[in-house]
Amino acid sequence: MASPDLYAILGVSRDADAAAIKAAYRQRAKAAHPDHGSDGDEFRRLKDAYDILSDPALRAHYDATGETPADKTAREADEGRFRQLLGDLLVATIANAGAPAFTDMIAEARRSLVVQIAAVDGEIGTLRNLSNRIGQVLERLQEPEGETLLRSVLSERKTGIEDQLVTVITLRTQLMRLLEGLEHYGYTVQLESIA
Repeated sequence: MASPDLYAILGVSRDADAAAIKAAYRQRAKAAHPDHGSDGDEFRRLKDAYDILSDPALRAHYDATGETPADKTAREADEGRFRQLLGDLLVATIANAGAPAFTDMIAEARRSLVVQIAAVDGEIGTLRNLSNRIGQVLERLQEPEGETLLRSVLSERKTGIEDQLVTVITLRTQLMRLLEGLEHYGYTVQLESIA
């Protein structure tokens, strides 16, 4: 996730000292405060930028990585989900494959991933098609004046399908990442003796 430039939000240069950051925050926060008619979003962005840039450790991390604490939390959660997916794949492969000494577990995991990716691709196609079809129905729907029940129900369902589509596309990205990562691994298989 790309964060907005916190320095730009406060209107200060990257080498601004603590006093300049504080002064810029106070000046901008007055105008952006909800008590002065702001919707609150701008004020929250200013507050978040100030909270990070006024804390030496958070500022140093942001300067080095461009990552806010919220970005870091999201990245760590994503990595946690990825590790869980990897662990689930490996354990399922080990449980369902032949004897570890005689079965290339990495090749089995790759085969499993290829099958899963194909299934996810099918689901992506189905969800996209359904979302498009609902959109076409919404374009053609003629409701009685003042009545929006069908339109609102279909719109809600379309939004739900599009949210599900984002989740499935994210899963596909993770599966592809796993598949690409497994390309770097090998596995030693014991050759069975004919004796």
